[in-house]
Amino acid sequence: MQGFLVRGASGAFLIAALLSGTVARAVPLQDATRYADCDAPSEEDGASVEARLLALYDKDATADPAASIAAAQALLDAIPETACAEAKAAGPAVRGTGYFYLERLDEAQADFASAQEILVAAGQGDSQMAMDITNFLASTYAARGELDRALAAKNALLARVEAMHGTNSPEYADVLYGTGFVYYRMGRVEEALDRIHRAADIMREQRGDSADPNIAIYLMSESAILLQVGRLTEGLDRGREAASWAEDHLGADHLVTAAALHSYGSALNNVGRYAEAGPILRRTLAIRERLVGADHPDIALTLNNLAFTEEHLGDGENARRLYLAAADIFEANPDASAPQSAGMMVMNAANIALSSGDWEAVDTLGARALALVETRVGTDNRLFLRTSTLLASARIHAGDYAGAQTVLDQAVAAIRDELEPYEANLVRAEVLAGLAQLRGGDTAGGLEKGMDAYRRITAHMRDQTVADFARIRIEENYSDTLLLFAQLALEAGDRETAFEAMQMARLGDLERSGRQVAARQAATSETTAGVVRELQELIAEVGQWQTKLTAAVGSSDVAARHEAEARIAALEQRIEILRAQVTAAFPAYAELNRPSTATIEMVQARLDDDTVVVITQPGLEGILTVAITRDAIAWHFAPKLRNEFMDAVTAIRAGVEDSSRPFPVDQAHLLYSAVFGGDIAPLLQGKTHLDVLSGGYLSVIPFSLLVEQAPEPGAALSDTAWLIRRLAISTPVDLAGIGETSANTTRPVRFAGFGDPALAPAKPAEAELVTLVRGSDVTLEELRELPSLPGAGEELAAMAQTLDNPDNMLLTGMQATETAVRSTDLTPFTVIAFATHGLVGGQLGGLDEPALVMTPPNSVMEEDDGLLTASEIARLRLNADWVILSACNTAAGSNVGTPTYSGLAQAFVFAGARSLLLSHWRVRDDAAARLSVGTVRGAAQGLDKAEALRQAQLELMADPDVPDAAHPAVWAPFILIES
Repeated sequence: MQGFLVRGASGAFLIAALLSGTVARAVPLQDATRYADCDAPSEEDGASVEARLLALYDKDATADPAASIAAAQALLDAIPETACAEAKAAGPAVRGTGYFYLERLDEAQADFASAQEILVAAGQGDSQMAMDITNFLASTYAARGELDRALAAKNALLARVEAMHGTNSPEYADVLYGTGFVYYRMGRVEEALDRIHRAADIMREQRGDSADPNIAIYLMSESAILLQVGRLTEGLDRGREAASWAEDHLGADHLVTAAALHSYGSALNNVGRYAEAGPILRRTLAIRERLVGADHPDIALTLNNLAFTEEHLGDGENARRLYLAAADIFEANPDASAPQSAGMMVMNAANIALSSGDWEAVDTLGARALALVETRVGTDNRLFLRTSTLLASARIHAGDYAGAQTVLDQAVAAIRDELEPYEANLVRAEVLAGLAQLRGGDTAGGLEKGMDAYRRITAHMRDQTVADFARIRIEENYSDTLLLFAQLALEAGDRETAFEAMQMARLGDLERSGRQVAARQAATSETTAGVVRELQELIAEVGQWQTKLTAAVGSSDVAARHEAEARIAALEQRIEILRAQVTAAFPAYAELNRPSTATIEMVQARLDDDTVVVITQPGLEGILTVAITRDAIAWHFAPKLRNEFMDAVTAIRAGVEDSSRPFPVDQAHLLYSAVFGGDIAPLLQGKTHLDVLSGGYLSVIPFSLLVEQAPEPGAALSDTAWLIRRLAISTPVDLAGIGETSANTTRPVRFAGFGDPALAPAKPAEAELVTLVRGSDVTLEELRELPSLPGAGEELAAMAQTLDNPDNMLLTGMQATETAVRSTDLTPFTVIAFATHGLVGGQLGGLDEPALVMTPPNSVMEEDDGLLTASEIARLRLNADWVILSACNTAAGSNVGTPTYSGLAQAFVFAGARSLLLSHWRVRDDAAARLSVGTVRGAAQGLDKAEALRQAQLELMADPDVPDAAHPAVWAPFILIES
């Protein structure tokens, strides 16, 4: 009779039900001494009822618990009075296992107690079967919430098992895991983790080659706890091991395999790899629907996790629908092992309402969630804290500061001692409580409360012991809370700390690449810098293979999974060697690789009289902006009513996808007013250059198309007061480079151009690229079907002519291959341009990162598949003053749904590019040529790069010979990023 896990993680948040059961081991049928007084276990035709019951007891009951119940009942109905005690006990034990897995806990407990009584009455209370059943019974107590009773029973049993079998036995591992489960339910997480980790290691050592579901159960349980305590890399690896092991040993259509896949998908959500989580969770849903039906609580959990994925990939409405569908299942089917589930799912839906500014729904759903949590779980848990934080946000919005503070202080006090001081929910609640206290009239007290939480956040973000992989997720987790604290500090008059918090809130991939480059440049020797770069590249390569491994798990591709696992293991060995070398030769590396900030004084000291720096970040309450000049600083907060600012960005993006459609000038003015309102607009007067660092949804549009003055009805686009008319605009990677000149160096300008790949004939009106199905490898046929770009070759040729140098290089058509780019020494070139299709992750089947399309080879080779991906770009060696990407989507994010400049920009910065010209949307051939060549020509003549781009944009929008030239779709796609 084998064990099972009845729950998985939900959303990105662990729920206690993840560990909702432990079980006895599966005993090999050939163990003839086990049932010495009974007929030998057998399923053969003609075997006795006694033998068949014992064989059923030894089978895996987790694959189909309902069938196990039916089989046990049929045999119990036919069992003779003369049957041995073990056979008589086996019937209710098997039936109880089925009931346990189907969450019919009262019936399970009754059956386990009955089986135990049968054995005790027969004088077999110390038998292995009796101990197995006692273990089940204790697990049932725990699942019912009787934790003290469960722990006492588990610990007593553990001592008996140790005396009989020792500490390195499957029997001991079973009970040890069970004690870990109970400790977890009691909130004693470290004790739980210790016991479950030991149990997993013992079980894998003793029964690694058997089809024992416990191995997968222990691994996924350990994964969940590791993720909870912030050990993200270990947690994800353990979760992937569980899913791989289950599929290899239990098969694809097994409930434990589904649970392991569910847990792994949840782990991917937990570390922010949402695009990878989606296929895993959809596969889980399909398996579970086949095995347990559409209304089972397991379905609700997977719906909830899938909703979390959809939410973070940008489909909030679908996510809200999935959350509420999941909640309805749990409300209709209360689950004793996961009592908080319904409340959590309703709260997740309420969070979406909060993000969109739907305060009425926040109140309604938040109250529903809080009632469910308080009634079913109590008040001393993370979920109550999170739900209280949600409702407090609504109360602050309504001006009920005292009510918000009371709710938060009570929720924090109930659980604070059980959480790590930097736990994301805890610090958010404390910052929000500080804001409520401040707005309620206690400025000093509110700032002190928020400051305490802020210091714990920043200490954790800068912790040198945090792994690179984990640090990325930590920075993302705290972004909203840091922005909230910046607002609190600003309202309290602490501008310096608010400025620091703003910088910490907008950390991202691009800034991280800049940080890595700075660390390399600070190395004590060229040799050390080379080792640092190799270390950085291998860490990134591990991430790429982890993505491939996830895809292999999701598609059940065993061969691909084994290849990825082997590659990762080899890379990690090399990483450990390099890390030791770097630590010995370059002790400052760890410090340089951590996030850093600049003070207001430092920034002002680097600015000239013509420049203004703006940092702007959208949050749940609105948009917070700070502007700095050489001698002044101003702040502005634009509160949102509903979701009008994000809606404006959406409208603008739709408006630039097609220049034949009217552009929403009013929405562009609304955003300008939100970002540059209050005291900020006056700081722009008399300035000629704007450095803007934006985050969130603001980063998906170029600020050049914002509109300074409200348009007159019927006014022409050519008369619009675009921001670019007054200011040259660039985006620095971070504040470290602010104030440095962006003019070309004194090196001779040497140009390399790649593009105009040999593809299908151009389509009429430049038809949109077809979005192909994800989930398979990108095929050469898919690439060849992309439309060619007739103007790309002419654009590159014009740039080469403008930057006249006999050593220039131009590779177009059949020469524009991935192999050519990767095999060329690019370090001598000061200007490198690509004119081709740029693809975002997910745009072609199996493409999980951004890429530039090159001429496809005749057949796929490992070194050339026709796509120059972001990860391959990052391994290039560049020394370019700038890189020009005249392609669609080159400013897009590195993952599906990522709304930042990360993707290709991150890769080129890491590779060594100092400035990048990138496009936010698909650029029309004629416009791309004018803008890129014009910018290059202006810079070659000595203009600042941002001013060169500005002049090219103004000349294009004023040209009467260019169709729709005044429309931002034509002149505004490019942004300048400077590192």
